[in-house]
Amino acid sequence: MAVSEKQKWIISLYSAVLFVLLVNPIAFRITNYFLGFIGLDTLDIRTGKPTLSGILIHSILFGLIVRLSMGVNIERFSGLSPPFKMLECNKAQLLAIQNNSPICENASSSCIKNPYSINCLNNLTSCNNDKSTDLFVRTQVMNSCDLRR
Repeated sequence: MAVSEKQKWIISLYSAVLFVLLVNPIAFRITNYFLGFIGLDTLDIRTGKPTLSGILIHSILFGLIVRLSMGVNIERFSGLSPPFKMLECNKAQLLAIQNNSPICENASSSCIKNPYSINCLNNLTSCNNDKSTDLFVRTQVMNSCDLRR
């Protein structure tokens, strides 16, 4: 699966925040407190500067956290859908209910719950192909719930 430009920026932002957290002097003090007991000083107490072992430990931590985060689905943590799109999709869902269109209602509902899923896209396609539903309703659901637009 190809990574989109948006996802690349999100990954870059998360990595930058993680980097700032791990190179922060407070992080070195914390690791020095815990690892100092076993003789691994990550911070030179006299100068307040990180030691070579501290830099290596924090580099390894950064690498491990980045690698472990690659197994995490970023979309899962980005909420449902963007608030303005969710509001519009909710309106489209209400319109589908009022016009007795269960196929388009189902499409709206599935896209609100999981906007980037295959199920959402399949349901939107079904709504768009449902000739028994008013064209205006179908257009509203497609335009407001399809987040690829």
